[in-house]
Amino acid sequence: MKSLYISRAIIKNYRNFKYADIKLDHKQVIIGENNIGKTNLLRALQLILDPTLSDDDRYLEESDFYNGIKDPMGNKEIIEIKIYISNYTNNKNILAQFSDATIKEGSEEKLLITYRYFPIVREDGQVEYEYIIFKGKNEQNRFIYSDRRYLNLKVIKALRDVEIEMKNSKTSPINKILKNYSIDNNELNEIADKLEESGSQILDLDEITDLVNNINTRFTNILGNKNDFTVSLKTMDIDPTKLIYSLKLFLSDRSISDISLGLNNILYISLVLLLIQDTTIPTYIKRDKFEELKEKDEEKILDITYDKNDKENYFIKKDLSIETMNKLYNFMEIYEPRYDGVTILAIEEPESHLHPTYQRLIYKEVIRKSNNSVLLTTHSTHVTSISPIKSIVHLHRSKQEGTKISTTTELNLLENELADLERYIDIKRGEIYMGRGVILVEGITEEYLV
Repeated sequence: MKSLYISRAIIKNYRNFKYADIKLDHKQVIIGENNIGKTNLLRALQLILDPTLSDDDRYLEESDFYNGIKDPMGNKEIIEIKIYISNYTNNKNILAQFSDATIKEGSEEKLLITYRYFPIVREDGQVEYEYIIFKGKNEQNRFIYSDRRYLNLKVIKALRDVEIEMKNSKTSPINKILKNYSIDNNELNEIADKLEESGSQILDLDEITDLVNNINTRFTNILGNKNDFTVSLKTMDIDPTKLIYSLKLFLSDRSISDISLGLNNILYISLVLLLIQDTTIPTYIKRDKFEELKEKDEEKILDITYDKNDKENYFIKKDLSIETMNKLYNFMEIYEPRYDGVTILAIEEPESHLHPTYQRLIYKEVIRKSNNSVLLTTHSTHVTSISPIKSIVHLHRSKQEGTKISTTTELNLLENELADLERYIDIKRGEIYMGRGVILVEGITEEYLV
């Protein structure tokens, strides 16, 4: 089911943008020259939605004002960013959390969230800048950290060290995914005891005994015979609560340290997509929970959609029809509701380190198949050539007004006209998006001449 998305953004006086009013859709491909403001567009959205930014990160500097403004802080200029959210009404968590953010735009109800960086004049005449983020049109309805648990933005940066991020226990997507499972502590304790028993056999080797004796002798010589410390060796420090997070990723039996940057990037994006997906339909259910849900299942939808394994737990079947999945979704939403948030995904230049074939595959998986809203920046003609015409967000320069933004979201063309244009823009003609101008020629001879 298609998730909510940012349908409109208004940016005033921020970095490249003097004023930009942008209409957006569920999936967008953002293009433009270097240093035109693609990253700054995402950064504007991050100021509101990114949970990884601290309060200090949301304070701005004079250099964050549009560079066409002279002495912006001295002239008490304001930076303002507004985002409008559409397609949220089927999400009960969002409806409950953001009831005070609802506004009417035309015939459609949307959520409105505003970031404002503004001056405050103190009694002594000094000017200080403060920021607020609020919901709807009432500045008292603050948008705070807890709100970002339900509505947030995840940015995968272009210049990223994927290997370090996946190895870091705090940032690793796989560790975050593991937290979504309810793993029985008794099972972990049993596994930890077996590992400790098995690992202790290496300590019986005479070579290890000799090493421990030598370490203790040297240590005692330094501290003196009256110290109360004894050095020992263990194969591993087994903490059952941390055991599950000690898992390491391998690709065809090779550590992620030994695979290419391109494959690491694909693996990382795969994990992020898994992390942010809608989990209303669980792919795995423990036996006790399954039996509990079956008592409420009058249509017997669970028997149709899950298979029992040899441990008597249940895994979802593959290749279920859309109709069956919709029934299962509705059942789970009523009897086993999730309280997860919705994440909008932004990916900067996914073509980095990727072969053109992989660029296309990543695009198709992220844009075509993902239910989450996606904002993707790119310079790749391999990506733009297969992007739907109505997904393009084009940033271009204006000498008087900084960066201007044009989008194709509301392009008024018939379906057959759109299809004809998409067939025309192949790999070669995909460069038309990147050009500063167009030269019209009569035929192939004139094209060769140019």
